[in-house]
Amino acid sequence: MNTNAIPDISIVEGFENLIWLNASKNQIGSLDMFAGERLDQLQNLNLSGNKIKQLTGLTLPCLRKLNLSENEISEVSWKGHNCIEVLELRKNKLRKLKGISNMKCLKELYVCENELTDIRGL
Repeated sequence: MNTNAIPDISIVEGFENLIWLNASKNQIGSLDMFAGERLDQLQNLNLSGNKIKQLTGLTLPCLRKLNLSENEISEVSWKGHNCIEVLELRKNKLRKLKGISNMKCLKELYVCENELTDIRGL
């Protein structure tokens, strides 16, 4: 699904056993479709190069790797995630990293090329 002009990928909700999804370089503007109890087997999600503005709560219980690089994220407004081990937020508009400290399984964090002024929350 990558490198298209897709604004909405809710069609994938029907794939209950999906473990890897690459929808990078599209026109996706929100993480809302990942807030419900769908796609509960998903482990790797790549949404880099989209139009996402806010990092909100994700209810993907098996998610291990999340790539949101090259979006328009200026705010992290979540309480973290229990299973994510790799979080990529390169080339966004982040100023703070609120909620990242709650991610107990996090092993790799990539936040270069942002607008960070405050790293409290790590």
